[in-house]
Amino acid sequence: IFMDVILDCYFDDVFCQLERNYFMARYKRRQLVDYLNTVIKGYVRGEGCAEATAVACAVMAAIRYHDNSKTSNGEVCLMGKFHNILYIATKLCYDWKLKDNTIVAHLLNDIYHCEHTFERLFVGAILGTRVTNLVSGWKSDFENPEENLSAIEYFLNHATEAKLEYENNGRKTRFIDISMESYTRTQPLRIAAQFGKADVLLLLLRYGASIMFDYETGELPVERPLIQFCRVHVSNSPLNQIEGPFSCLKMLIRAVPTMATLPSDSFDGEVRVCIGRDTCGLSTLYVHPKLLQEGMIPPSRSGLIPPELKHLSRCAIRNVLGKNWQLPLGIRSLHIPTSLQDYLDLLED
Repeated sequence: IFMDVILDCYFDDVFCQLERNYFMARYKRRQLVDYLNTVIKGYVRGEGCAEATAVACAVMAAIRYHDNSKTSNGEVCLMGKFHNILYIATKLCYDWKLKDNTIVAHLLNDIYHCEHTFERLFVGAILGTRVTNLVSGWKSDFENPEENLSAIEYFLNHATEAKLEYENNGRKTRFIDISMESYTRTQPLRIAAQFGKADVLLLLLRYGASIMFDYETGELPVERPLIQFCRVHVSNSPLNQIEGPFSCLKMLIRAVPTMATLPSDSFDGEVRVCIGRDTCGLSTLYVHPKLLQEGMIPPSRSGLIPPELKHLSRCAIRNVLGKNWQLPLGIRSLHIPTSLQDYLDLLED
Protein backbone atom coordinates (compact mmCIF):
# COMPACT_ATOMS: atom_id res chain seq x y z
CA ILE A 1 0.00 0.00 0.00
CA PHE A 2 0.96 3.67 -0.30
CA MET A 3 2.18 3.85 3.30
CA ASP A 4 4.68 1.05 2.64
CA VAL A 5 6.17 3.13 -0.17
CA ILE A 6 6.46 6.21 2.07
CA LEU A 7 8.20 4.31 4.86
CA ASP A 8 10.53 2.41 2.55
CA CYS A 9 11.57 5.72 0.99
CA TYR A 10 12.23 7.13 4.46
CA PHE A 11 14.48 4.22 5.40
CA ASP A 12 16.29 4.26 2.04
CA ASP A 13 16.81 8.03 1.78
CA VAL A 14 16.85 9.42 5.33
CA PHE A 15 17.51 6.63 7.80
CA CYS A 16 20.58 5.42 5.93
CA GLN A 17 22.27 8.81 6.46
CA LEU A 18 22.05 8.66 10.25
CA GLU A 19 25.10 7.75 12.31
CA ARG A 20 25.45 4.11 13.30
CA ASN A 21 24.97 4.76 17.04
CA TYR A 22 22.26 7.38 16.50
CA PHE A 23 19.54 5.49 18.35
CA MET A 24 21.53 4.64 21.48
CA ALA A 25 20.11 7.85 22.95
CA ARG A 26 16.55 7.30 24.10
CA TYR A 27 15.34 10.77 23.12
CA LYS A 28 16.37 10.10 19.52
CA ARG A 29 14.42 6.86 19.47
CA ARG A 30 11.44 8.75 20.83
CA GLN A 31 11.76 11.33 18.08
CA LEU A 32 11.41 8.63 15.44
CA VAL A 33 8.51 7.04 17.35
CA ASP A 34 6.77 10.43 17.37
CA TYR A 35 7.42 10.85 13.65
CA LEU A 36 6.03 7.41 12.82
CA ASN A 37 3.01 8.04 15.06
CA THR A 38 2.34 11.20 13.04
CA VAL A 39 2.63 9.26 9.79
CA ILE A 40 0.23 6.61 11.11
CA LYS A 41 -2.35 9.15 12.26
CA GLY A 42 -2.09 11.07 8.99
CA TYR A 43 -2.52 7.95 6.91
CA VAL A 44 -5.54 6.83 8.96
CA ARG A 45 -7.22 10.22 8.52
CA GLY A 46 -6.26 10.65 4.88
CA GLU A 47 -6.93 7.16 3.59
CA GLY A 48 -9.61 6.10 6.05
CA CYS A 49 -7.90 2.81 6.82
CA ALA A 50 -7.97 1.07 10.18
CA GLU A 51 -5.39 2.07 12.79
CA ALA A 52 -4.26 -1.54 13.16
CA THR A 53 -3.46 -1.70 9.43
CA ALA A 54 -1.37 1.47 9.51
CA VAL A 55 0.50 0.41 12.65
CA ALA A 56 1.21 -3.01 11.16
CA CYS A 57 2.64 -1.31 8.06
CA ALA A 58 4.95 0.86 10.17
CA VAL A 59 6.16 -2.05 12.29
CA MET A 60 6.72 -4.28 9.27
CA ALA A 61 8.67 -1.49 7.54
CA ALA A 62 11.07 -1.39 10.51
CA ILE A 63 11.35 -5.19 10.57
CA ARG A 64 11.88 -5.26 6.82
CA TYR A 65 14.70 -2.71 7.02
CA HIS A 66 16.41 -4.72 9.76
CA ASP A 67 16.04 -7.99 7.86
CA ASN A 68 17.30 -6.49 4.59
CA SER A 69 20.38 -4.99 6.24
CA LYS A 70 21.09 -8.31 7.92
CA THR A 71 20.70 -10.23 4.66
CA SER A 72 23.04 -7.86 2.85
CA ASN A 73 25.68 -8.56 5.52
CA GLY A 74 25.65 -12.34 5.17
CA GLU A 75 22.90 -12.91 7.78
CA VAL A 76 24.96 -11.15 10.45
CA CYS A 77 23.21 -8.25 12.18
CA LEU A 78 25.02 -4.92 11.81
CA MET A 79 23.70 -3.84 15.24
CA GLY A 80 23.70 -0.12 16.02
CA LYS A 81 20.86 1.73 14.30
CA PHE A 82 20.24 -1.27 12.04
CA HIS A 83 19.19 -3.30 15.07
CA ASN A 84 17.85 -0.59 17.38
CA ILE A 85 15.13 0.13 14.84
CA LEU A 86 13.49 -3.00 16.29
CA TYR A 87 13.01 -1.23 19.63
CA ILE A 88 11.27 1.62 17.89
CA ALA A 89 8.97 -1.07 16.49
CA THR A 90 8.38 -2.51 19.99
CA LYS A 91 7.34 0.93 21.23
CA LEU A 92 4.92 1.31 18.32
CA CYS A 93 3.45 -2.13 19.01
CA TYR A 94 2.91 -1.30 22.65
CA ASP A 95 1.65 2.27 22.17
CA TRP A 96 -0.99 1.16 19.68
CA LYS A 97 -1.58 -2.23 21.36
CA LEU A 98 -1.08 -4.03 18.06
CA LYS A 99 -2.98 -7.33 18.18
CA ASP A 100 -1.38 -9.01 15.17
CA ASN A 101 0.41 -11.86 16.92
CA THR A 102 2.33 -12.93 13.82
CA ILE A 103 3.99 -9.50 13.49
CA VAL A 104 4.80 -9.16 17.20
CA ALA A 105 6.23 -12.70 17.29
CA HIS A 106 8.35 -11.90 14.21
CA LEU A 107 9.66 -8.83 16.01
CA LEU A 108 10.55 -10.75 19.17
CA ASN A 109 12.23 -13.49 17.14
CA ASP A 110 14.39 -10.92 15.35
CA ILE A 111 15.46 -9.39 18.66
CA TYR A 112 16.45 -12.75 20.10
CA HIS A 113 18.29 -14.02 17.05
CA CYS A 114 20.57 -10.97 17.21
CA GLU A 115 20.93 -10.47 20.97
CA HIS A 116 20.11 -13.88 22.51
CA THR A 117 18.31 -12.00 25.28
CA PHE A 118 15.24 -9.85 25.91
CA GLU A 119 16.79 -7.90 28.76
CA ARG A 120 16.02 -4.51 27.22
CA LEU A 121 12.31 -5.30 27.47
CA PHE A 122 12.53 -6.35 31.13
CA VAL A 123 15.14 -4.20 32.86
CA GLY A 124 13.14 -0.99 32.97
CA ALA A 125 10.45 -2.61 35.13
CA ILE A 126 12.90 -4.44 37.38
CA LEU A 127 15.75 -1.97 37.84
CA GLY A 128 14.54 1.35 36.46
CA THR A 129 16.34 3.39 33.82
CA ARG A 130 19.21 4.81 35.89
CA VAL A 131 20.79 1.49 36.83
CA THR A 132 20.35 0.01 33.37
CA ASN A 133 21.98 3.04 31.80
CA LEU A 134 25.04 2.54 34.00
CA VAL A 135 25.25 -1.22 33.40
CA SER A 136 24.48 -1.49 29.69
CA GLY A 137 24.19 2.09 28.42
CA TRP A 138 20.54 1.52 27.52
CA LYS A 139 17.49 3.36 28.85
CA SER A 140 14.08 1.77 28.66
CA ASP A 141 11.78 3.13 25.96
CA PHE A 142 8.84 3.05 28.35
CA GLU A 143 8.02 6.11 30.43
CA ASN A 144 7.63 4.95 34.04
CA PRO A 145 7.45 1.81 36.21
CA GLU A 146 3.76 1.32 35.46
CA GLU A 147 4.26 1.51 31.70
CA ASN A 148 7.31 -0.77 31.89
CA LEU A 149 5.25 -3.37 33.76
CA SER A 150 2.35 -3.02 31.34
CA ALA A 151 4.75 -3.45 28.40
CA ILE A 152 6.12 -6.68 29.86
CA GLU A 153 2.58 -8.01 30.19
CA TYR A 154 1.79 -7.00 26.60
CA PHE A 155 4.76 -8.91 25.20
CA LEU A 156 4.21 -11.87 27.55
CA ASN A 157 0.68 -12.19 26.18
CA HIS A 158 1.97 -12.28 22.61
CA ALA A 159 4.85 -14.64 23.43
CA THR A 160 2.44 -17.02 25.16
CA GLU A 161 -0.06 -16.90 22.30
CA ALA A 162 2.73 -17.62 19.79
CA LYS A 163 4.28 -20.27 22.10
CA LEU A 164 7.72 -18.73 21.67
CA GLU A 165 10.66 -20.91 22.68
CA TYR A 166 14.34 -20.45 21.91
CA GLU A 167 17.54 -22.47 22.09
CA ASN A 168 19.23 -21.10 25.21
CA ASN A 169 22.20 -22.75 26.90
CA GLY A 170 21.52 -25.96 25.02
CA ARG A 171 17.84 -26.33 25.88
CA LYS A 172 14.47 -24.99 24.78
CA THR A 173 13.58 -21.98 26.90
CA ARG A 174 10.43 -19.92 26.87
CA PHE A 175 10.43 -16.17 26.27
CA ILE A 176 9.72 -15.47 29.94
CA ASP A 177 12.77 -17.44 31.15
CA ILE A 178 15.43 -16.19 28.73
CA SER A 179 18.39 -14.98 30.79
CA MET A 180 19.48 -11.35 30.95
CA GLU A 181 22.99 -11.40 29.51
CA SER A 182 24.25 -8.14 31.05
CA TYR A 183 22.95 -9.11 34.50
CA THR A 184 24.94 -12.24 35.37
CA ARG A 185 22.96 -14.25 32.80
CA THR A 186 20.13 -14.57 35.28
CA GLN A 187 16.44 -15.05 34.53
CA PRO A 188 14.15 -12.02 34.99
CA LEU A 189 12.25 -13.77 37.80
CA ARG A 190 15.41 -14.20 39.85
CA ILE A 191 16.50 -10.60 39.29
CA ALA A 192 13.06 -9.38 40.38
CA ALA A 193 13.24 -11.53 43.54
CA GLN A 194 16.76 -10.32 44.30
CA PHE A 195 15.79 -6.65 44.06
CA GLY A 196 12.49 -7.03 45.89
CA LYS A 197 10.27 -6.09 42.93
CA ALA A 198 7.11 -7.84 44.06
CA ASP A 199 4.86 -6.43 41.32
CA VAL A 200 7.18 -7.67 38.57
CA LEU A 201 7.71 -10.97 40.35
CA LEU A 202 3.97 -11.59 40.66
CA LEU A 203 3.44 -10.87 36.97
CA LEU A 204 6.20 -13.29 35.96
CA LEU A 205 4.92 -15.98 38.31
CA ARG A 206 1.38 -15.61 36.98
CA TYR A 207 2.66 -16.16 33.44
CA GLY A 208 4.48 -19.32 34.49
CA ALA A 209 8.11 -18.27 34.90
CA SER A 210 10.29 -21.16 36.05
CA ILE A 211 10.83 -21.45 39.81
CA MET A 212 13.01 -24.54 39.65
CA PHE A 213 16.61 -24.92 40.77
CA ASP A 214 19.07 -23.14 38.49
CA TYR A 215 22.24 -25.16 37.98
CA GLU A 216 24.14 -22.13 36.62
CA THR A 217 23.51 -19.89 39.64
CA GLY A 218 23.22 -22.79 42.08
CA GLU A 219 20.14 -21.40 43.78
CA LEU A 220 16.37 -21.09 43.85
CA PRO A 221 14.43 -17.84 43.45
CA VAL A 222 13.19 -18.13 47.06
CA GLU A 223 16.75 -18.01 48.39
CA ARG A 224 17.38 -14.32 47.78
CA PRO A 225 14.49 -13.02 49.93
CA LEU A 226 15.34 -15.59 52.62
CA ILE A 227 18.98 -14.52 52.68
CA GLN A 228 17.98 -10.88 53.04
CA PHE A 229 15.75 -11.75 55.99
CA CYS A 230 18.40 -13.85 57.68
CA ARG A 231 21.00 -11.11 57.38
CA VAL A 232 18.91 -8.76 59.50
CA HIS A 233 17.94 -11.30 62.17
CA VAL A 234 19.92 -9.34 64.78
CA SER A 235 17.67 -6.31 64.24
CA ASN A 236 15.08 -5.45 66.88
CA SER A 237 12.64 -4.39 64.17
CA PRO A 238 10.04 -6.86 62.86
CA LEU A 239 11.27 -8.56 59.73
CA ASN A 240 8.07 -7.76 57.87
CA GLN A 241 9.17 -4.12 57.75
CA ILE A 242 11.44 -5.17 54.90
CA GLU A 243 8.55 -4.79 52.53
CA GLY A 244 10.13 -5.74 49.19
CA PRO A 245 11.72 -9.07 50.18
CA PHE A 246 8.74 -9.95 52.38
CA SER A 247 6.27 -9.37 49.54
CA CYS A 248 8.47 -11.39 47.17
CA LEU A 249 8.67 -14.25 49.64
CA LYS A 250 4.87 -14.29 49.96
CA MET A 251 4.52 -14.41 46.18
CA LEU A 252 7.08 -17.18 45.77
CA ILE A 253 5.66 -19.53 48.40
CA ARG A 254 2.30 -19.32 46.62
CA ALA A 255 3.93 -20.85 43.55
CA VAL A 256 6.02 -23.65 45.11
CA PRO A 257 4.53 -26.80 46.70
CA THR A 258 6.68 -26.49 49.84
CA MET A 259 10.18 -25.67 51.04
CA ALA A 260 12.42 -27.90 53.12
CA THR A 261 13.70 -25.43 55.73
CA LEU A 262 15.78 -26.25 58.79
CA PRO A 263 15.73 -23.59 61.53
CA SER A 264 19.17 -22.94 62.97
CA ASP A 265 19.93 -21.07 66.21
CA SER A 266 23.49 -20.43 65.06
CA PHE A 267 22.66 -19.13 61.59
CA ASP A 268 25.43 -16.94 60.17
CA GLY A 269 23.85 -14.31 57.93
CA GLU A 270 26.92 -14.28 55.72
CA VAL A 271 26.77 -18.00 54.97
CA ARG A 272 24.23 -19.61 52.67
CA VAL A 273 23.91 -23.37 52.87
CA CYS A 274 22.26 -25.56 50.23
CA ILE A 275 22.39 -29.25 51.09
CA GLY A 276 20.49 -30.95 48.31
CA ARG A 277 17.12 -31.10 46.61
CA ASP A 278 13.90 -32.90 47.36
CA THR A 279 11.50 -34.48 44.88
CA CYS A 280 9.94 -31.09 44.10
CA GLY A 281 13.29 -29.73 42.98
CA LEU A 282 13.68 -27.47 46.01
CA SER A 283 16.88 -26.92 47.95
CA THR A 284 17.10 -27.52 51.67
CA LEU A 285 17.90 -24.18 53.32
CA TYR A 286 19.05 -23.15 56.76
CA VAL A 287 17.04 -20.18 58.01
CA HIS A 288 16.96 -18.18 61.21
CA PRO A 289 14.16 -19.36 63.54
CA LYS A 290 12.74 -15.83 63.69
CA LEU A 291 11.40 -16.36 60.17
CA LEU A 292 9.20 -19.17 61.46
CA GLN A 293 8.39 -17.55 64.81
CA GLU A 294 7.09 -14.35 63.20
CA GLY A 295 5.17 -16.18 60.50
CA MET A 296 7.33 -15.06 57.60
CA ILE A 297 7.26 -18.66 56.43
CA PRO A 298 3.97 -20.43 57.26
CA PRO A 299 4.48 -23.89 58.83
CA SER A 300 2.60 -25.54 55.95
CA ARG A 301 5.06 -24.08 53.44
CA SER A 302 8.22 -24.65 55.44
CA GLY A 303 8.18 -28.44 55.30
CA LEU A 304 7.52 -28.71 59.04
CA ILE A 305 3.94 -29.85 58.39
CA PRO A 306 2.34 -31.03 55.12
CA PRO A 307 1.04 -28.29 52.82
CA GLU A 308 -2.70 -27.81 52.43
CA LEU A 309 -4.41 -29.99 49.80
CA LYS A 310 -5.89 -26.81 48.30
CA HIS A 311 -2.39 -25.39 47.79
CA LEU A 312 -1.01 -28.61 46.31
CA SER A 313 -3.99 -28.71 43.94
CA ARG A 314 -3.20 -25.16 42.86
CA CYS A 315 0.40 -26.09 42.08
CA ALA A 316 -0.69 -29.19 40.12
CA ILE A 317 -3.31 -27.32 38.09
CA ARG A 318 -0.92 -24.46 37.33
CA ASN A 319 1.69 -26.97 36.22
CA VAL A 320 -0.71 -28.50 33.68
CA LEU A 321 -1.92 -25.10 32.46
CA GLY A 322 1.65 -23.90 32.12
CA LYS A 323 2.70 -26.87 30.02
CA ASN A 324 -0.21 -26.09 27.69
CA TRP A 325 0.59 -22.36 27.40
CA GLN A 326 -2.56 -21.42 29.29
CA LEU A 327 -1.13 -19.29 32.10
CA PRO A 328 -2.66 -17.06 33.24
CA LEU A 329 -5.46 -16.40 30.75
CA GLY A 330 -6.62 -20.01 30.64
CA ILE A 331 -7.52 -19.83 34.32
CA ARG A 332 -10.44 -17.54 33.51
CA SER A 333 -11.96 -20.17 31.21
CA LEU A 334 -12.26 -22.70 34.03
CA HIS A 335 -15.80 -23.20 35.31
CA ILE A 336 -15.03 -22.42 38.93
CA PRO A 337 -15.91 -19.48 41.21
CA THR A 338 -14.01 -16.22 40.70
CA SER A 339 -12.46 -16.55 44.16
CA LEU A 340 -10.88 -19.87 43.13
CA GLN A 341 -9.74 -18.39 39.82
CA ASP A 342 -7.95 -15.64 41.75
CA TYR A 343 -6.42 -18.28 44.02
CA LEU A 344 -5.11 -20.24 41.03
CA ASP A 345 -3.82 -17.00 39.53
CA LEU A 346 -1.72 -16.36 42.67
CA LEU A 347 -3.70 -13.21 43.44
CA GLU A 348 -4.98 -14.68 46.72
CA ASP A 349 -3.67 -17.12 49.29
